[in-house]
Amino acid sequence: MKKKTAAIHVVKNCGATTGFAHQIYIVVPGTKYADANPIFVADKVDNLAVAWLGERALEISYDSARIFNFTNFWQSSEVDNFEYVIKVTLREGT
Repeated sequence: MKKKTAAIHVVKNCGATTGFAHQIYIVVPGTKYADANPIFVADKVDNLAVAWLGERALEISYDSARIFNFTNFWQSSEVDNFEYVIKVTLREGT
């Protein structure tokens, strides 16, 4: 069976005076992550892990992080017209 979605972890260098920004996206396979909105954005991240707990459940875990943005669900018009919902959870302390 073909997967309907994929999780992408991107680490961006934000420049000499700042640290690295971690961004996590959920996308439809074949879609560029740059065309999507991140479900998680943070810096000062230690031991970040992303794991699928099931087809519609994604867990983001970390030991410490400064989180700027987090969305606890994902859906898209491209996948079952917004009916396919993925639950996203955060877990501190891996």
